[in-house]
Amino acid sequence: MRVPGFLVAAVVLAIASSGSAQADDRSDCLSLEPVARLASCDRLIRAKRLKGVELARVLNARGEALAAQRKFDQAFSDFNQAIRLHPKLAQAFFNRADISLSHRSDSTAALSDLNACIALNPDHVAALQARGNLLRNRRSYDLAIASFSQVIRLQPSSARAFIQRAEVLILKGDDAAAIADLGEAIRLDPRSDTSLKTRAAAFQRMLDHDRAIADLTEAIRMNPADNSAFADRGASYFEKKDYDGAIADLDRVELLAPNYMEPKSYMLRGRAHAAKQNHERAVADFERAIARGGGANALTPEAAKEYAQGKQTLIAAKLAACLSVDASLDERIRECERAVSESKVDKAELLGILKERSGEFVQKSEYDRAIADIGVSKALDPNEVWHAIAFAVLNLARGDADRAISEVNEGLKLNPDPVGMAFLKVMRAYAFVEKRDFTAAIPDLNERVEAEPHEIALRLMRGRAYLGAGQYREAMSDLDEVLRLKSEPGSDFNDELLLRLMPKLTLPEDEVRALRDAARAGLERGSEPAAATPQAAEGVVPAPAAEAEPKEQQPESAIVAAKTVDDANKPIQQAAERDAVAKDEGPASALFAARTPPAAEQAVPKVDKPAGKRVALVIGNAAYRHVPTLDNTITDARTMREVLARLGFEVIYGENLDRRAMGRHIGEFGIMVRDAEAAIVYFAGHGSTFADIPYVVPVDSKYEKLGDIPSELIQVETLVGELRRAKGVRLVILDACRDNEREIVLKRQDAALRGEATRGGAVAGGLARLKNPDGLIVVYSTQHMTTASDGAPGGNSPFTGALARHLVTPGIDIKDALFRTANEVVNKTGNMQRPEIAISLFEPFVLAQ
Repeated sequence: MRVPGFLVAAVVLAIASSGSAQADDRSDCLSLEPVARLASCDRLIRAKRLKGVELARVLNARGEALAAQRKFDQAFSDFNQAIRLHPKLAQAFFNRADISLSHRSDSTAALSDLNACIALNPDHVAALQARGNLLRNRRSYDLAIASFSQVIRLQPSSARAFIQRAEVLILKGDDAAAIADLGEAIRLDPRSDTSLKTRAAAFQRMLDHDRAIADLTEAIRMNPADNSAFADRGASYFEKKDYDGAIADLDRVELLAPNYMEPKSYMLRGRAHAAKQNHERAVADFERAIARGGGANALTPEAAKEYAQGKQTLIAAKLAACLSVDASLDERIRECERAVSESKVDKAELLGILKERSGEFVQKSEYDRAIADIGVSKALDPNEVWHAIAFAVLNLARGDADRAISEVNEGLKLNPDPVGMAFLKVMRAYAFVEKRDFTAAIPDLNERVEAEPHEIALRLMRGRAYLGAGQYREAMSDLDEVLRLKSEPGSDFNDELLLRLMPKLTLPEDEVRALRDAARAGLERGSEPAAATPQAAEGVVPAPAAEAEPKEQQPESAIVAAKTVDDANKPIQQAAERDAVAKDEGPASALFAARTPPAAEQAVPKVDKPAGKRVALVIGNAAYRHVPTLDNTITDARTMREVLARLGFEVIYGENLDRRAMGRHIGEFGIMVRDAEAAIVYFAGHGSTFADIPYVVPVDSKYEKLGDIPSELIQVETLVGELRRAKGVRLVILDACRDNEREIVLKRQDAALRGEATRGGAVAGGLARLKNPDGLIVVYSTQHMTTASDGAPGGNSPFTGALARHLVTPGIDIKDALFRTANEVVNKTGNMQRPEIAISLFEPFVLAQ
């Protein structure tokens, strides 16, 4: 059958029209803007006429259009198909990487696709820039710099590329190279105030504040409403001690953005006002910084000190009559009560001022003035046990034992906590000994020695009391123990301020031997308890004269005994001489806190090495690169290494370890700890808590961003995970709660992100507890979420000093050794530091045989 001609013509026309439409769609799909191309790309794909490379290009184009419409899952699918059809399509790899990074949070997949894109097209500038940014965020700074350097090679006139490379150089700590790149960026784009401000920040870190000010001045000229440039220039003026310039710039910040002024800007302006002695404005700015920054941790230590001084200056002006040292006690009490009632000062604040000033008077041996301040404080707060403690010790220093006993008895009526009770009873016993009422002193001393059997001052005091009461056998026992304890370096009582107030808390070894010999002489004679005599008051009992014979014909034994007594009379005289020249180093707030001796003095007694495998990991970090360094953590770690080695432990030891080195030590410990009968992990250094997860801090941690915490710090659980491999006793010791300002800054950021910054209150430092301590003994040097003392420079921290002594005590269970450590720290820091112990081990275990 023959087809009509008109039908053939129609078919040919339709085919020609279809081909033309498809060509138009292909052109539109590959060339129009992403949103406009979607319909054309859809028609081409639905037609199913394209295959291979052509279909891949159209799928990639449609994926871009879908992504522009925020249909990311569909776009991702198109890019996957495009790559499957055409594995050399570089743009598809780039597009897929963009979605992986920005909408799927899969940086690993994104990096892989960017690498593939650049391998296919080494001149793909956008991919090089994206890879550089991704590597920067992953802290692979050298690789990021290499990516941006390739961009600069391809686009040498791109100011943005120089800025991006400079930003990575800054993160790497190479401010000089960053400044060079930023200079080139400014040359290429002189209108970029961002480049100027970034370079100014680098100059500030290099302490070149003149050039920083010049850059910031130019940035302000370009944008006179830029409050951040004024804030940064004000900071440089402050560092140059141009306080008027700093105040002017920071005033401008507040004028431009009163609701967005940073706590740091308020703090710097407060410090500038303080430097100009304008205390009222300084205090106002410090308080704004505290309110904006979430608590007192918004202030640096220097600012906090200036804030306290400024407040005291302002309060002193309001409280001249209350604080006058010339007014009578009654007048001062009346004026102070009036000041509180008229809201001139907060009562708690006034009590703090009185306590601090009384401590300063004690330091200067102005005991009467100290007692006057404490008297005013007691009138305002009569139920505070501290007043009784302070009154007692100061009356002892003035030689008024009766008044001291009266104050102690008043204090005991206030139901003090165990630490306060202990102080009061020790001072009462001391006062009784001073009064030569030795029998009355013994009950208090028995109670305290039972609680602290290794406290040398208590043993010495009780030995003297027994000797004065004629109980020679008991006196010899205590004095022998004092001599034994004195043979252990670091065990003697050495708080210089307290010894100045109560000098008979310690005696030189030869004087203790003289007392011990006097007790032996009394025991050998079989004397009955003697009445109190002048010699007994010094802790010795004179030998009785032989009544049947003239003095010159006394037997040799009596002459020897008398000589012993004469020699034994020297201790208190010599102690008094030492007291007259004693130096005072401790702060008033540490009046009753004994300092821990330096590690150089802390020899560890020899102990028998036990059977069974013992392994320990000991790390001490002090030389931190980006957060405050620490004084004593290396000393602490070395002390613990020696202690544990003497106790039979194979010790894996490290000092000042960065994160990688800490990982190696932990891994080595994990290998060795298997099947150990006893395993210990000890860490001394900075510790931090974020999101209730406790971390220990390597020396290279920067604390720059919250997101860096998991990659910079090491979870305590990582240490514990290796420790759990041991089959026997497993002990974690964390002396890792030191103050760290960087931690506080990040915690405030974390609180803001979680919506907690507006609730007020300070941000806590220190370590949180482990979530799962089962099967372990976990020892924290101080309470949950508080910070611990680092101790006097060159010595041990209070915690490690006590721990080193008690771990080597022969024959006691490890738990008892830890309890004794905690008790000593509490007592010697005046309840300012309270260790915590979490125990999930109930079987006895003796470390020192």
